This record gives sequence, structure tokens and C-alpha cells, in this order.
Amino acid sequence: MLKKLDMTKVLLNSYNYSVLYYLRKELSLNEDSIYLTKYAIDCNNFNFTSALDNLLRVKTEIPKELVENAEDLIEGKADSIFNELICNIYFQAVREEYIDFSGRIFRFNESVLKYIFAISEFGEVDFYSKQMDKRYLLKLLNNKYHIHNNNIIFAVAEYFSKKNKNQEIIDNILNENMHNLINLRHNSIVGHGFFSVGYDDIVEAYADPYNIIDDLTRILEAIGLKLFKKKYDIINGIIMNGGRIETNWSN
Repeated sequence: MLKKLDMTKVLLNSYNYSVLYYLRKELSLNEDSIYLTKYAIDCNNFNFTSALDNLLRVKTEIPKELVENAEDLIEGKADSIFNELICNIYFQAVREEYIDFSGRIFRFNESVLKYIFAISEFGEVDFYSKQMDKRYLLKLLNNKYHIHNNNIIFAVAEYFSKKNKNQEIIDNILNENMHNLINLRHNSIVGHGFFSVGYDDIVEAYADPYNIIDDLTRILEAIGLKLFKKKYDIINGIIMNGGRIETNWSN
């Protein structure tokens, strides 16, 4: 039988915070680790207000950047939101949850295009403002630029094609490989059908899941966003080390 520490390591390595949370709570283990685990669960569910609340309950010293990151997520700052989405996609790959993996990438594509259009129109925006609302942006594209496509991805692509801007980003999102991958999502239970999505399907459509994540990361870096790639490794390290901070925040 696995020891408690071994089980913790296995669950953290797969970013399986839900099981770890109930395990540690049931065994009445270190209270701070329980709050940190719940914080990670909340972040995964994009419930950032609750995440910050749990983080602030931790008595052990934690990196101030984690608190700042939680505050930025509540404010809808693009760097932090996209970083969370990339982490979310990565967790799906690690856990081999490929239907959700494809669904997250569909959301990624839509969010990137909405974001680059919004900042071209309004300057910096937060993700909870009307400037990032799909219906608002489609109405703007329709009324101001006479683009009448009701699919936000293709509407924004048409806009930038006319402006001859951001074409490399558009091409990376609308290329054949991505099209094949998104079709997997469309035909699955998170889209419009009931077909399965497995590792081999992902590879045949596009590439190895981790290579896809590298491509998504490059898209965000091309936009000028800064990612905090070690966020969850830091959290895992604190939980594993009984509250001791032994990693650096920097990428």
C-alpha cells in the first residue's frame, strides 16, 4: 500500500487536487496544505475569489507572488487568465483527459482572438469587462466594420485579414492541424456529438499534446503576455515540503 507521502506525491504529480484535498481532510493532515489544495481546486475552477480566501488562510509563509497572482485573476488581467488556461490545458494532458483537453483549446482559440481584437480597439482590457463579451464584439464588428460572420473566431480573422495585421497568430489558430483538433472537440460530448477523443486522435489531428501546448505558449508570448509557468510546481513543492518554500517563482 502506498504511504501517505507517496500518495501525496502521486496526486500532486498528476495535479489531482480534488482527491488530494479529500484525502488530507479525511486524515486531518496539515491544515495549511488543505487550504493550499483547496486554493488549487478553486483556481482550476476559475473561482478566484474563493481561491484567494483559501490562500489567505494559510499560516505558513507563502510567496507574495501567489497572492498577487490571485488578485490579478480576480481583476481579470490577461497574463494571469491565460496562464491559468494554459495550466488547465496542461493538467488535462497529464491526466490524459483528452476530450476536455480539446475543449479547453477551443476556448483558448476563441479567447486569444477576442483579446487581440479587443486590445486593438480599446487598449488593455480585463476579461470580465464588456469589451471581452462575445456578443458585444460581434455587434461591434458588424456595425463598425461590416463583418457579418456570427462566429467570433472567423469574424476576428476576417477583420485582421482586411487590416493585414496579426496574420501569423491567425494562421497558427486557423491552420489545418488546429482545424482537425477542433473537429475532435466538436464531435465529442463537450461539442455536438458523442465520439471519443484519445491520445492517438490528438496526435493524428495535430501532434503530441505537450507539443501543442508549446505552440499555444508561443502564441501567447507573441502577443506579449508573460506566463508564470512554475505556479503549480511551487504550490506542489510547498505542500510536499510541509510548508517550506524551496523553489523560485521565476520561470
